[in-house]
Order: sequence, then structure tokens, then C-alpha cells
Amino acid sequence: EGHTDNVGSVPFNMQLSLDRAEAVKEFLLDRGVYEARILTEGRGPLDPKADNDSEEGRAANRRVQVVILD
Repeated sequence: EGHTDNVGSVPFNMQLSLDRAEAVKEFLLDRGVYEARILTEGRGPLDPKADNDSEEGRAANRRVQVVILD
């Protein structure tokens, strides 16, 4: 899951978050993880981890999370 802070438009952040997740997918593929085992999702600013009112909070929200499904 790719995530962003809330700065900028929602459509821009949705694409940016997907691009972040896809970059991690490419990293894993380059290291031999089978593509069928990887799903990517852009969450944009929808799931903040921290408050977006400070630079520290916004920095924490710009992230990729790996969620193990099974």
C-alpha cells in the first residue's frame, strides 16, 4: 500500500501513492519474488498514520506499507 500526506490534489496523491507501491513491487521482483504474490494499491491521503498539521506528521504519512495477506 502506497500512502501520501494531504498536500496537493487527491487525484495527484492517489497516483503518487500507487507509483510508490509499484516502485516497491519492482524492487521485490528484482529480488526474485513472484509477481503473482504481489498486489499493489495506492491509498493516497486516505489512511494517515500521523497528523498532517506538522512536517513530521506529513513525513510519516509519505510511506509504503507491506501488508501480508496470507
